[in-house]
Amino acid sequence: MLKALLTMPLVALALQPGAAAAADAYPQKPVRLLVGFSPGGNIDESARLLATAMSRDLGQQVVVDNRPGASTLIAADAVANAPPDGHTLMLATTSTLLAILVQKKTSGKPGTLDPLKSFAMVASVGRGPFVIAAHPSFPANDVDGFIAEVRAHPGKYFYATSGVGSQHHLGMELLMRNLGLRMTHVPYKGAGQILPDLMSGQQIKLAIMSSVAARNVAEKEGGRIKVIGIMSGPRIPAAPQLGSFSERIPDFEDAVSHSFVVAPPATPEPVVRRIAESVRAALKDPELVKAFASSDTMPYYLGPAELTSRMGRFVRQWGQIVDTVNLQE
Repeated sequence: MLKALLTMPLVALALQPGAAAAADAYPQKPVRLLVGFSPGGNIDESARLLATAMSRDLGQQVVVDNRPGASTLIAADAVANAPPDGHTLMLATTSTLLAILVQKKTSGKPGTLDPLKSFAMVASVGRGPFVIAAHPSFPANDVDGFIAEVRAHPGKYFYATSGVGSQHHLGMELLMRNLGLRMTHVPYKGAGQILPDLMSGQQIKLAIMSSVAARNVAEKEGGRIKVIGIMSGPRIPAAPQLGSFSERIPDFEDAVSHSFVVAPPATPEPVVRRIAESVRAALKDPELVKAFASSDTMPYYLGPAELTSRMGRFVRQWGQIVDTVNLQE
């Protein structure tokens, strides 16, 4: 037994050069970066900018592979079951993790995907805020006014989101629980359907949307909607006048769309680190930074350990919301 214990460090040392060699040799062929959305849109654009910058750093082409469907779970399942060699990756979002949690609850079955165990967390890429948009007739114009108005009229207001179980929906539920507010959810199938009703003010007076979509409409449609404030996270550099509900709620930071790179589980740690280094270098690319800014996305880097911890906290917190919210609307 003693002899075995004494030889263990030598075995570990013998394994280290092989692991290092694997990282040095990576990548050996083009890398696929899966995206759970159709071409076009913020996440697809982010993936293409990231792929271009990573290609230069890795010395191999990084190719975006769009796999839309099932709330990004088709792409998630593909990367979870790919060979763990780092040549198949995915640009996932927090909506992907939520979709797994929601699917488990609504199906009543464990499912094949686990929001944490099915992936090796590699590196975060960016975060894009959601905002609360309103019809001009809504009495409040900022965060404090919104809280006061909704608190004074519990149950009066209806708010629209892009769907039941979406991060917009669950984020507002989390916001209301933190502030003691009560409103009624009205699910739509996307911002394209929400906007006509919001601008008319007939059906709804409030909606949760991406910040860039809401601000673009507010600016181009002559004040037919207004932006109340950022749901969570820091203020947007392009619109610093918009307050954030995070300024009123301690530790309310995760009601934003995080994008991050994941690899198949069991991908060797040195390969994961090499990919993470490439992501970090890509986030300094001037073209990427400029494009991110135009869509209100902020480059946001976390390495493998930090991302694993952050997403673990996200799954625990949002899992509690999923367990208690009505998902059968």
